[in-house]
Amino acid sequence: MYKIGIVLFDDFTDVDFFLMYDLLGRTTDSWDVKILGTKAEHNSQLGISVKTDGHISEVNEQDVVLITSGYRGIPAALKDKNFMSALNLDPKKQLIGSICAGSFVLHELGLLNGKKLTTNPHAKAVLESMGGDVQYLPLVIEGNIATAGGSLSVMYLVG
Repeated sequence: MYKIGIVLFDDFTDVDFFLMYDLLGRTTDSWDVKILGTKAEHNSQLGISVKTDGHISEVNEQDVVLITSGYRGIPAALKDKNFMSALNLDPKKQLIGSICAGSFVLHELGLLNGKKLTTNPHAKAVLESMGGDVQYLPLVIEGNIATAGGSLSVMYLVG
């Protein structure tokens, strides 16, 4: 049984998380999906409260780690030392993915150095100014790291 951790934070993008969680949650015999965050629950951009199944530090025990997005939530998450320091991800042992602006987290962790990536078209210029090699594609896979573009690209990422 594979362990999949979906990383949440406040002001996450509703469609990115709920679609990802719904698609992955339909199968229970191949993998176990956990919602991980820094608090017992996080609120979406639209105000929907989601309870977490564990602390974000549990990402290190997951076989697959998926970072959600949020145009307001991502900047706050990047500044949160507890959030960022808990993400000790290892692409040699884990499959790691992000949707939309979640690629900023992977970029800040140094996991995308020298790699092609994608993100939401509105965030492309910012990531490029930070040194990211941003492609205008729905999904970019480099080794065990996958970045997906805008919201509906989550279908590619989960697939």
